[in-house]
Amino acid sequence: LLPDPANGASGFRQTREPGDRVRVAEGEHMIEAIVVSAGAAGGMRPDDAIQLLILWPGAEDAPPRPGIVIPYDAGYLARSGCVRAAWSDEGLRELELARHVSVPTAFCRLPCTEPVRGDRIAWTETAGEDDQVRTIEARVTVRTHDILYGGARLKLEFLDASGPDAPEPGSVIERTVAAVTARGCFRAEWADEARRERILNPPKPVQAPRQTQQQEQTQEQRVDRSEGGGISV
Repeated sequence: LLPDPANGASGFRQTREPGDRVRVAEGEHMIEAIVVSAGAAGGMRPDDAIQLLILWPGAEDAPPRPGIVIPYDAGYLARSGCVRAAWSDEGLRELELARHVSVPTAFCRLPCTEPVRGDRIAWTETAGEDDQVRTIEARVTVRTHDILYGGARLKLEFLDASGPDAPEPGSVIERTVAAVTARGCFRAEWADEARRERILNPPKPVQAPRQTQQQEQTQEQRVDRSEGGGISV
């Protein structure tokens, strides 16, 4: 069994492929299982539900029973020191990994971790059955903060897609920023990149400098003189 290279600083940043044989700590036992689904974002988010087919629960009478499928959070698998078995052909696994990761398109070639209103973006997501994937291009029309679940949410005008069950061109779809960036996201270049930067990081309003106590006293003295009251001693 090989340690997952993701179990470092980022913890879960590694797609777990359908077909991976893994070993994960469950209480006092080490469960062995096969990955049957890598989750909506391919295991790239800590809350991704990785579906594991249990092969061996670690002891004869220990739950869960062999043959059942149980979802595990990708973050939990990373924290528990999950390891996987080496494939007979690791190159084949790398090719399958690449299929689940976003790649640049003809229009969208710049890496994008924070989509903003006006961006044309492209990303890869799960679609259809059996862990099929599709690449979507869309334009961000609205970006809001999701108060209920936290994080940013996007309303997008669908432009193009390759893969199963694509939306109709011009239709409106919604995604979280976490969902579109989990496998990588790319954007088109703006004619005015400085304007995009201002949208992403709006300038803070300039506040008038606070007056010192001496300045306030001087101002009060001037008011006294203008009213003919002079300055008391």
